Amino acid sequence: GPGDGSMAKILVRTFKRFPKFYSSAYFFLYEKSDLLTKIQKKKIKIESNKVFWIKDFKKIKNGPVIFFGNEFFDAIPIKQFASKSNQFFEKCFTLENKENISEVFIKGSNQDRDKVRSFKTLKKLKFIEYPKKGFLELSKIIKIISKLSGGILLIDYGYLGSNNSNTIQAVMGNKKISMENMFKNLGKADITSLVNFDLLKEFFVQSNLKV
Repeated sequence: GPGDGSMAKILVRTFKRFPKFYSSAYFFLYEKSDLLTKIQKKKIKIESNKVFWIKDFKKIKNGPVIFFGNEFFDAIPIKQFASKSNQFFEKCFTLENKENISEVFIKGSNQDRDKVRSFKTLKKLKFIEYPKKGFLELSKIIKIISKLSGGILLIDYGYLGSNNSNTIQAVMGNKKISMENMFKNLGKADITSLVNFDLLKEFFVQSNLKV
């Protein structure tokens, strides 16, 4: 997630100070938003044969490859579950009259339950946050690194250890807003969650990637 291109611009400017490395490097910006791609292209001044905008990893043919992500993982939607009396429930929301949003817990899938319980960090928790979509993205990255060699550097806000609480937060106008105001401003507020670093470490270990 290159955002507005600021981090990529700094990296390119820094790498240019090391001509030998820069001459052998290519830059791939993993971006699915056409609007952000236009913004990034205006900000990043680089030779056209050096930089590529991609929506998947198929264009990356040679390695080693190094992935950089700044506040990438915390911006990907997460799933939330509750465990009660050996029952596993998924937190969902219902929409009434196109305005009223209500929280509801439904029976979770056996597949999600078994996957969540495979992580020591999440065991014995009553309230669970699980980055299912984030792990799907990481699996794609790990597959490329395993094939071509390389590494990954993720910079995010998060915590260590187990956490029994809801970490979803919303920011609007550079200020945190309440969950109620978040629902009233869907599409306008920046919604994120804190990253469980111990859970990430477990995922990398399960994927046989050195951490």
